[in-house]
Amino acid sequence: MNTKNKIIFIAKQFLLLFLLAIVFFISIEKAQAYTNVVHVNACGTLSTANTTYILDNDVSSEGTCFTIGANNVEFNINGKTITYDTFAGTGFPDSGFENGNESQLDPSWTVSQPSQNTITRRANSVAPMVGGWHLYWGNAENDSRITSPWSALPVNAGTNNNATVYALRGDPTWGYVRAPLFNMTVEYKDGAGNVSTVFSTDFTSQQSFDFPTKQTAGEYRAILTLKDGYGLVLGSYGKLPMFDEFSMAPMAKHGIAVSYRTNVVINNKNPDDNTDVVMHSGDDIRGSVIQGSAKSYKGHSINIYGGGNNSVYNIYVDNSGWEAAGISSNYAATIRIDGNEVHSHNPYRHNRAQLFAAVTVSNSPGVLADFYVTNNTIYSGSGWGALYMSGGDRAEIANNTLYTSSTITNHFALAGGVTTNMKMHDNIIEANPGQGISSGGNNNEIYNNTITLHGQEPNMEYGYIEFDGIKLNDYFNEPLNKNLYIHDNIINIFGKINRYYAPDPRPNPLPENGNGNTTYTAVMNGISNIASGGNVRFSNNTITARSIDKEVKVNGISPGGTGLVGFETVFDHNVIDSDMTNVELGGYAGQGNQVGNVKLYSNTLIKGETANEYYHTIGMGRVGNITKDLMRFIDTDLQNGASLTDIDLKSDYGRFSYWVDWYLNISVKDENSNPVPGARIVVKDKNDSIVFDGLSDDSGSSGRLTVDQLQHIGSGILDQSTVTQFSPHSIEITYPDNTSKTEPLTLDKSKNVIFIKDNVTQFSDATQQPLNADTISPTFNNVSPKPGAIAWDQNSFTLSIQSSEEATCKYSAVAGVSFENMPNQFSSSDGLIHTKELNLPTGASHDLYVSCRDETGNISIDPYVITYSVEASPNTDPVFYGISNFTNLFEDWFKPSPRSTSDVNSDTRADAKDLGIIMSNWQ
Repeated sequence: MNTKNKIIFIAKQFLLLFLLAIVFFISIEKAQAYTNVVHVNACGTLSTANTTYILDNDVSSEGTCFTIGANNVEFNINGKTITYDTFAGTGFPDSGFENGNESQLDPSWTVSQPSQNTITRRANSVAPMVGGWHLYWGNAENDSRITSPWSALPVNAGTNNNATVYALRGDPTWGYVRAPLFNMTVEYKDGAGNVSTVFSTDFTSQQSFDFPTKQTAGEYRAILTLKDGYGLVLGSYGKLPMFDEFSMAPMAKHGIAVSYRTNVVINNKNPDDNTDVVMHSGDDIRGSVIQGSAKSYKGHSINIYGGGNNSVYNIYVDNSGWEAAGISSNYAATIRIDGNEVHSHNPYRHNRAQLFAAVTVSNSPGVLADFYVTNNTIYSGSGWGALYMSGGDRAEIANNTLYTSSTITNHFALAGGVTTNMKMHDNIIEANPGQGISSGGNNNEIYNNTITLHGQEPNMEYGYIEFDGIKLNDYFNEPLNKNLYIHDNIINIFGKINRYYAPDPRPNPLPENGNGNTTYTAVMNGISNIASGGNVRFSNNTITARSIDKEVKVNGISPGGTGLVGFETVFDHNVIDSDMTNVELGGYAGQGNQVGNVKLYSNTLIKGETANEYYHTIGMGRVGNITKDLMRFIDTDLQNGASLTDIDLKSDYGRFSYWVDWYLNISVKDENSNPVPGARIVVKDKNDSIVFDGLSDDSGSSGRLTVDQLQHIGSGILDQSTVTQFSPHSIEITYPDNTSKTEPLTLDKSKNVIFIKDNVTQFSDATQQPLNADTISPTFNNVSPKPGAIAWDQNSFTLSIQSSEEATCKYSAVAGVSFENMPNQFSSSDGLIHTKELNLPTGASHDLYVSCRDETGNISIDPYVITYSVEASPNTDPVFYGISNFTNLFEDWFKPSPRSTSDVNSDTRADAKDLGIIMSNWQ
């Protein structure tokens, strides 16, 4: 190396070391910035990124208290109390019509009727609305109206809607021949007493109305008018107009609001040692977010919208606004909610569809979002369920304790909408009254939950409805729900009526109807299944259904399922102890018409110790006409008087058919009790039809055979149903020396039969065994890297998936290719974790159609589509840099807008990345 080159080389090294030293000290400064600590003592916006905010004292606000306005923020409420939504004077006095004299309203309300006085205050002992009273309109005339008292509302800083008027409707619009037309009008009175209209709309079914308040202070009132009742002609199950909880409130005020932010953590810690604050200290609550007296509509205590990777830990929440959730997260990519205690006092839901709950986490179906809701205690009250989750592509709901008393149609303590790859496990649910778990979506697992349903109570829409411990939905929409595994849950049902309502206080009038069968309107199921996409399995669940009030029908399972599309639904090794019905065929929401390919393997059916006179092992529900013969009871353990010929059929419903089968294990031995292979075994039924004809294997066994005992063919009328018996059977053994032996067999249990040459044949009852044939197709999750966008320089990677059981997995880049013909096979050392090296072309989107086959040959029902979009690669022509780039980089290091000659990677920063590129391409 000549002298000039040596000088250049040494200069380069010196400059490199010098600049790296600068980078080091700057990086220390930046690291310190990420640990900024700011103490706050008043409500406001937390707007500095990379900062821990610590709340130093209790705070309150008339509206929203805190808004987090930056990414990478930790907000530690530090055992203090945040009270929000305290604006005084909102709402109407006696909005629930609880005060008054007999049928007369509180005098602050004004009723106007053209001629007839039909609008009255009526007790809720007649209809199950909120509280003790509601407003009943009866056969009201057109132009009948009610006018509220005046109410205060916050002034509007702009023109957007910031307030809501609402009234709970007790008469379903579907109950009319033509739904009546109402009008809701909101009036404003300024300080001088001038009255003007700020909002008016006609409606038939709407129950809440958003509107903007004025920019000056004043008062507001609402006027509800029957514009045209069209005669108020009722259809089936119709009810005349009735309203409750008529009020007005601000809207969407929050304790803590987070919008389109990422990496936000809201917690409750001791700043000194970073340990969690103990939430309960005697009677004191430490670290809480409380809604104030304004009770704003949808005033969620903690509201997260958009963004991603946000968390809420160890917060106590209490709120009472209409449809105000304790914690609400919508359209956030990833959310973690852990260790919180939520108390929700929302009176009711205007829309009975459970799209919200005391804690709500949702996103669009299929969006790449992970949800984790763990270790929370949630009290949801009567207004809705405790926890609702929907959308996203992966979720875990675990170790929560959920309390609900909601009877609203379709509301459950824990409801999973269309989330895929969801695990609900180890939750404790107490519903008094109410329902347990509802799940939609695919590739979901529900296990190790303990669910207790404490009775029935009607709702205002339908009266008594069906309550379920666990319910799988899809209502036969496309795509049908599939790949669902529900196992090891404990479900306890107590069939009683918590409250009665006149004029028909009993849900099921006694005595029985004409043919000796009771038609029930109040029903409680341990498990109800409507999922019909295939690969649906219920295993090792324990269900106990106790009858306290006879008019409540308690069922172990309502298997529902798969008649339309032919996929098999499996119930195996469940223990079902019921005082009324173990297996209820038919039911609500169309299950009854769809029962078809349902297999019930090795279940234990127990007639309850307190069974009443209405007990039947098998029952027929609300709808029926099940004519397919694919349903089978196989290897059933019947205890305490349960019988598969004890059937409750309704004369006014359809019919159903099923088979009763048992396992038969035959062993052939010689005179010394040694196995005899190659012996011919022939099993025939009572009609001399051959059931099995084969040779004993090397162990002298026939293997486990499945043999029919009977087929029940229902006609819909009990005395016209027929039972075809195939037992008693006969077994003929022919030894290799052509000696033979024949034995009769009465098959009413699974049997082990041992033939010993020249000796007495041994018969014994067989114990229940695992499923003989694996019929469950493999599923998989934990795809890594997550599907989605990939940088151009990350296009070579190892794709990893995890299957639900040992399997072989392949993929094709083209849709419609069968598993056998898929060209690309994953590698796996244990059959569970599968990997494949990929090198995807840049500038394109790639669909990988993945399918797996387990060891018994079951193949994934549909290929799972994994999509990666690889960005286009930049210009790859060589670029060289010199001393001017180096100098510019040094000069621009502290500047917010560096020159292109220093920001050589075009990321709007001049930093160590640019230094590396410059030094690697020095010329």
